Amino acid sequence: LKCPQAIVIEPAFELASQTATVITRIASNTYPELTVRVGVNGERYERGEMITDQIIIGTPGMLQDWIITA
Repeated sequence: LKCPQAIVIEPAFELASQTATVITRIASNTYPELTVRVGVNGERYERGEMITDQIIIGTPGMLQDWIITA
């Protein structure tokens, strides 16, 4: 499905980035169509934009901003 199926909340930017890298590497061989969206400082999400990534990884503050912006 091209919609969010899992949300991973990490307490820090570095952990969110590392988790995204690991998940992407693990899934690349088995599920190459899997997409990951990382919600950390600097990553923007436009109002009304539909997120089609299956896994969303981010910090609590950025994910809260995304929810409020939607």
